[in-house]
Formats: sequence, structure tokens, C-alpha cells
Amino acid sequence: MNLPSDFSAAIQRHGARLSSALDGVFVLSDSAVSGWQIIEMPHRDLLRATVRFRLSIRPIGEGKADFCVHHALGMELARVGRDGTLIHSDPNFLKDYSFQQGESGWLDLDFLFFNQAPAVIFGLTRPTSRYTGSNTPQFELKTPQLEVVESRWTPTQQDPLRIVEIGTRTAADPVWQPFAEGLRIMAFTPLPSEVEALRTQLPADRGHVVIGKALSDRNGTSPFSITKVSGYSSIFKPDFQRLKGYAAADDFQLVSESKVETCRFDAFVKQGDAVPPDVIRINAPGFEYNALRGFGDALDQVLAVEVQLYVYPVYKKQKLLGDIVDLLESSGLLLRRALPPAKRPYARFSNEVMQMTGLFMRKRPSDESRGRHELMEEIWGLPPAP
Repeated sequence: MNLPSDFSAAIQRHGARLSSALDGVFVLSDSAVSGWQIIEMPHRDLLRATVRFRLSIRPIGEGKADFCVHHALGMELARVGRDGTLIHSDPNFLKDYSFQQGESGWLDLDFLFFNQAPAVIFGLTRPTSRYTGSNTPQFELKTPQLEVVESRWTPTQQDPLRIVEIGTRTAADPVWQPFAEGLRIMAFTPLPSEVEALRTQLPADRGHVVIGKALSDRNGTSPFSITKVSGYSSIFKPDFQRLKGYAAADDFQLVSESKVETCRFDAFVKQGDAVPPDVIRINAPGFEYNALRGFGDALDQVLAVEVQLYVYPVYKKQKLLGDIVDLLESSGLLLRRALPPAKRPYARFSNEVMQMTGLFMRKRPSDESRGRHELMEEIWGLPPAP
């Protein structure tokens, strides 16, 4: 795979600048923009691929920056000094690096790495990765050569990753953006005010579905409590006896109450309107356990679950961390990581851990689903399961 000889595909929005010189040589300069001094050159085949990236560079006398390559935007893979030596690297992604001194001060660089972006990203760096340049030429370079050595499974329109979400916004999350074309999201919300906004974010012509109901373990209707801080609104009522003495109690004050429709997910599967998803992402305050129970046997085919876990009850009738761990374990899903609470709720609960985010994954994925399983480990930053 060769990059365009005129670099016409370069997206030069990240500070660094390329300009043409003579005889197929280009000049790489920094700019007075504060931030990354890098060039992003997109190519779909580079996403989740092991890539060999070769290029020749020659330092320009007045420059002071080092050369760098990123494995994802803002994630530095390798930093190379002006003499070609490797100053810093990420051993989790860089598999090999070498360089040779060429004629007339040229350095021939050879990188082998696992790439997490649908682009090759390279540029300039100083002791800090982000800096304000001075429009100074730093390196001459010749057209890079690119080879995809190995590709891993990546979601596509024809072979998508299917996600069911409640109270999360996968489409707006930067972590998921590189895979946007291959995501098929089925989102649930009981609030009419959120339905239209979600349908704008998740258009039906891209294969997404928005359901204006609350996922539950039963089909029907239920009261729904709207709280002062909307993120605590729930089918269950807050337990103010438990909340007493915490600053967070004010966040749970009831603003209004409405009636919402509830539904089981497995009902959609039985009707042929849905298939068991690869991933479930749930933020349904206090009601997570009930929503998961509504998946029924479909839960046995799910690969990964992201769910809020409550250590102590802040709603009446709610199930806690141990209940959800037991439920998911019975379907072959094990807790791989627990993420700490966000700063504000932690402080509002007197710096006590009331809730956390649990990341669960299937212990033994099938050969057919292994690529999806590996993708979720990468997205969540988990080490590969033994």
C-alpha cells in the first residue's frame, strides 16, 4: 500500500504542515498552533492492523523537534531523535523499530506496529507531545511506504457490532468513533423528550433503532420518577432514609412523576425484531438488574456488558453489585474491571463509593466471536484473557 505521492490525502488539521520541495522531497514543519504537531493520512485498511511503516527523513539545521508516530490520534507510539535513535515507545503497540544512516544525512526509518486508527499518523514532538511551534521547518522526508502485515476483525456495514444501550451515548463517545460505520445500535429511553434527539443521533437509514420504552423484566407500564439531577431519574423511587446526611440527597429530590411503558428485550428477539447483541451498555439508575433480567436467554449470547454497579442501595427495591455479578456470571459473563465513580458523585456522597462502572466479558468466546471479543478488550483497555 503506497500513500499518495503528492500527499493529497493528508488532513493537515493537527498543527504540523507538509510542503512540496524538489525531486519528490517534502518539508515537515511545525506551526504556531498550540497542540499536536502531527499529520493524519486516512486509509480504512489501517484500522486494527499490524502495519509496517517505512520512510526516510533528514533533519533540517534550525529545527529542534523530534519525529513521532502515533498508533491512534493523540496516542504516541514512538518518538525518534534527530539522529534516528528511539527515545520513547509504547511496547504494547510497537513490535519492532530499526533505522539506517543513508547518504547525505538521510535516515531510513522502519516501524512495525499495531495501529488503532483508520489512518497513519506521524509528525513532530518535543519533550511534551503537545506544544506551540514557530513555523519552523524540522525535517525533509520522502514519500512513506506502507504495508498491512496483518488485519484484525473490524466492524463493517456488512458485518456490524451490535450494541443495546440504555442511558449511554455510544455514537457520541470518541472511543467508538473509529468504528462508527460498523456499529448497529438499539437504544432504549422511556422519555419522549429524549427519543427524537436519539433518532437524530442514530438515524434509521444507518441501521440504528430507537425504542421509546424502558427496558425491564416485564412488559407493561410503570411509574417513573424525574429527579432534580436528571441522571438519577429512575423507575424506582429514591431511598431518602439511606440518602440522609449526604449532599447528594438534594440531587435526588423529585421534580415530577410520569408513567412510562416498559418492555423485555427478549420479546423483541422472539418477535424477530432484534437479535441478541454483542454488547450491552446500561446506565439505568437503580434498575440495571431488572433491565438485564429482561434479556432472558439472549444474555447467554452477549459478549460484553458495561453496567453501573451500586455498592449500597440509594433506591427502594434496587439490587446491588453482588446481585448483578451473580446474574451475569450465570450467563458466562465475568467482571473484568471496575471503574471508580466520577469526581462529582464521589464528592456528593462524602467521598464514599456508592457506585462504580463494571466491565463484564464472556469467559470463553467462540472462535466465530473471538474478533469481536478482542475488539472489546482493546476498547476497554483490558489485557487479553489467558
